[in-house]
Amino acid sequence: MAYNEEGAEGPCGKPVWGERQKRGSQLEQAMSTGIPHDMEPFVQRMIDGRRFLNEQDVVTEGLRMLQARETLREEVAKGFASLDAGNGVPAEQAYARAEKRIAEIEQEMN
Repeated sequence: MAYNEEGAEGPCGKPVWGERQKRGSQLEQAMSTGIPHDMEPFVQRMIDGRRFLNEQDVVTEGLRMLQARETLREEVAKGFASLDAGNGVPAEQAYARAEKRIAEIEQEMN
């Protein structure tokens, strides 16, 4: 990997970090990173299998999944805090709501 004043240069000659992108009327510092060597075969399989068009799409999807997981973690923590504060829902009501939602989802799928 070559290095220049901008930072590390990736395999396609593109800067791995330090690249500037124009957004609107401002220049912003772009955040990018390389793919770890041990993950390269997996990423390439995803591209070869036509699941993604390029490495950036694979990384973007991974970040979306991480963001969703962290959002879920925060929501679960809020739920436990609510339960700890005594703000629970009777089990019968929770099961009825869950069964109703499952039925709605199944109907949408058909």
